[in-house]
Amino acid sequence: SFGSEFEGQLLVNVSKIYVDIHENEKAAKASLRAYQSFEKQNHVFGMLSSLTNMASALAKLNDYSDVAAQYALKLLEYTKPGVSFNLELIALNILTSVNRQNGNFVEAKKFGQKAVMLCQHYKLENKTILNLVNYGNVLRDAGEINESLAVYHEALIAANRLGLIKDESRIYWILAEIYSSNEEYIKAIEYIDT
Repeated sequence: SFGSEFEGQLLVNVSKIYVDIHENEKAAKASLRAYQSFEKQNHVFGMLSSLTNMASALAKLNDYSDVAAQYALKLLEYTKPGVSFNLELIALNILTSVNRQNGNFVEAKKFGQKAVMLCQHYKLENKTILNLVNYGNVLRDAGEINESLAVYHEALIAANRLGLIKDESRIYWILAEIYSSNEEYIKAIEYIDT
């Protein structure tokens, strides 16, 4: 019915607002209620939107990262290639983040690489840069410093080409940090001064 569909949509919107302002427990509760409302109507897109917000919120709550990963995997099952790539990208980002936090770098690299490839496939240059940095972070945390440097440099070249100063600054900072921790202070200074 119109009323319950309206309720579900309202709850999805409220849950997204809660995610954006980092009220993750409230976001998860509102998402669950939205999901339940949409499930009664078998409203698939509403269920997917609810699931997306729920997984995003739970991923930011330390005690619920495993549950967030389960929901993100469920979301991946429902996404169809080429149809709901945005939901797929959100699920891949959640899975990358949760696995990175849990030290499961094999899975984090797999999902991170898929996220980069998805962005590249759809020519989403800004999101490609963000996902390259996230993927580089996974590689760095896994101890694969040379590989992470190559990924960061790829992101830096793209950010520079697009004139994305905020992204460039973030990448310069990361590179300076890596070179400094490797006691390559001259290189670190080069990136700090850029």
